[in-house]
Amino acid sequence: MNNNGQKELLKIMRYASDSIPVYEMMAGKAKDPRVREALLKIRDDKQSHVSLMERQTGTTVKQGKGDRRFFTVIRGVFGLKGTMNMMAQSEYDAANEHEKLTGTYPWLKRVVQDERRHGDTLVRLKNMK
Repeated sequence: MNNNGQKELLKIMRYASDSIPVYEMMAGKAKDPRVREALLKIRDDKQSHVSLMERQTGTTVKQGKGDRRFFTVIRGVFGLKGTMNMMAQSEYDAANEHEKLTGTYPWLKRVVQDERRHGDTLVRLKNMK
């Protein structure tokens, strides 16, 4: 694995790792059990992505807390629906970025598919009544 590829994979690992506490926080604040369950499923997928990338790269990343604080503020400003909209866009953006690496790392296709599904799930949750 070349140095640029390693850097890109570490960036993806950090994104997935840093998003885990965000999804836990959002699930903990969700009143609707369907929303809570969906957010925890996304969290579980993120944990699976981190584990997959750790196995593939032989590297681990430390989970940060910056995203959690950021989304706490965002949720206070934009509310749950606005925050979910931003998170959905972040998932779609991540999928598009990760997809660029699937030629070199075909195993990332699963992560790309999951990121798009996460975005779709967040849009669906945002639109629930």
